[in-house]
Amino acid sequence: MAKAFSEQERKVINEKLIAACEECWNLYGYPKTNIRDLCSKAGISSGAFYLFYKSKELLFVETAITAIKRLASIIDQNMPPANPAKQDLARAFKIMAKKIAKAKWLLSLEDTFEVFRRRLPPETFKDFIDLYSFQVEKYQFSPKVSHRVGNAALGALITLRLNPKMSGKDYDKAYELIVDSTIDRLFA
Repeated sequence: MAKAFSEQERKVINEKLIAACEECWNLYGYPKTNIRDLCSKAGISSGAFYLFYKSKELLFVETAITAIKRLASIIDQNMPPANPAKQDLARAFKIMAKKIAKAKWLLSLEDTFEVFRRRLPPETFKDFIDLYSFQVEKYQFSPKVSHRVGNAALGALITLRLNPKMSGKDYDKAYELIVDSTIDRLFA
């Protein structure tokens, strides 16, 4: 029988599982990461894993959501406290993009997302997908495009940042130009 954990223990173990998942995902990718390795890093038995997550995929989704929220918080940290302009958003997005370039697991997400989608209920991805939007209400920007198009454009910027080899030595300058142009076209 699996050990009962206190609320504090559950919180600590869950944080360890998410950290282990992100580490293993970066090193080995989704397919080669197994529950036994994750549990070993978190200090629990494989049986206890199921007290926290019903499947490996649910842990991976939770890990992705946690990491994306952490990356998105970089934007908040780099926005002025009052009267932000869309140029501030573009600057903050570029700062976040430099951190994103180091998250190898994000690049693999394109290949594994379909696996997650098939194995998990559709509502699992509602918050996950919405994380790519920069809540218009939060910064009081007027959108020029639909929410779906805006999310897709910002997602494309993230994907582009993950593939710097495609554009040669002037990639960073080109990326900044694309971010500036995209933000300008998304918001009034």
